[in-house]
Amino acid sequence: MNIRPPLYLRRVLAVSMLAALLLIVGEVAVFPLGARYQDATTAIDQAANLLGRYKANIEQKGRIEALIAEQRSVLSGYRGYIDAPNQPLATSTLQTSLRRVLEANGASVRVLSVLPPTREAGFEKLVARAEATLGAERLLELIFALEAAQTPKMAIEALEIRAPDSNGERSPSDRNVSLTLRLDIAAYWVNK
Repeated sequence: MNIRPPLYLRRVLAVSMLAALLLIVGEVAVFPLGARYQDATTAIDQAANLLGRYKANIEQKGRIEALIAEQRSVLSGYRGYIDAPNQPLATSTLQTSLRRVLEANGASVRVLSVLPPTREAGFEKLVARAEATLGAERLLELIFALEAAQTPKMAIEALEIRAPDSNGERSPSDRNVSLTLRLDIAAYWVNK
């Protein structure tokens, strides 16, 4: 005995199976394709937006280059600032200049280091710290030489002077006492 379901039930079952098959095909193939299409459309819109910005920047290139050239010509007129393409070279220039002035004025440099740079009025302020020994008779000459230096222009930020301990007696050779100096010297670098 073969029991067949009624015709309408077979048709409902066939339509249900077809709907399930379509739903599976949609979930596996159609909906991911739609999401990819949406992602691609968004990416194209973003790329078109960026392209518009790049074109606008390219149109301004000549004006920007003229402004840069003008700023460089103005900055070249600043005398006394450290002229270096980057901060490590500017720091090295300050250290070399400080060592040169100290040694030219009879100081013996023991330690030379650099403090972290700070920003002041659009310029990078670099500070070098030095510890040196110097005869007392040369102290004023050294201070004058540091303040008079022009390339780069240096300013004394801090100065600590230590003389050797004495028992209160003064001797005729007091002018030849060896002093220990600790200096903080500042100079400015123009970040071109």
